[in-house]
Amino acid sequence: IAFSGPIAVFVSVFLMYPLGQSSWFFAPSFGVAAIFRFLLFLQGFHNWTLNPFHMMGVAGILGGALLCAIHGATVENTLFEDSEQANTFKAFEPTQEEETYSMVTANRFWSQIFGIAFSNKRWLHFFMLFVPVMGLWTSSIGIIGLALNLRAYDFVSQEIRAAEDPEFETFYTKNILLNEGLRAWMAPADQPHENFVFPEEVLPRGNAL
Repeated sequence: IAFSGPIAVFVSVFLMYPLGQSSWFFAPSFGVAAIFRFLLFLQGFHNWTLNPFHMMGVAGILGGALLCAIHGATVENTLFEDSEQANTFKAFEPTQEEETYSMVTANRFWSQIFGIAFSNKRWLHFFMLFVPVMGLWTSSIGIIGLALNLRAYDFVSQEIRAAEDPEFETFYTKNILLNEGLRAWMAPADQPHENFVFPEEVLPRGNAL
């Protein structure tokens, strides 16, 4: 189940997206720089960061990392000291029937902090698997949506207001300007047959955005 997440992302990015865009030209190349360029392309042409599936993906991945950090710290601090060994991990056998840390202590601690806690280990570990995998699945669904050119949320009322009032500015209107800059920057390379020529002053440059 866990490996289905990254596999779904790989298939959606390297196969479904270029197929939906009707050209292998739109598939990302391999390499760090190529992947970052692909991310900029998704943002500039699809407004990817405003897509709810991207938001769920971020929440899933970062939420899974947070759950793992919390779980590891909790286990480390509730281990039973049942030996005089300096290293706690030398103090138990992998086949022993007794638990190596106190679930009761951990449960009591988080109940006092948050008012809720996991009641058993299996539900806890399932949740640690479920959150990041669901994040990857939702991201891959979002990429398939982009492949079909489905729109993200657009706050058109803000765009109309910004067009009427030059001093009106929000994070959304800034985002739209950034996307336009990305499209202008990438268009000559992505559509060479159009022979686009942009003057230097309109291209994004350093902090000029």
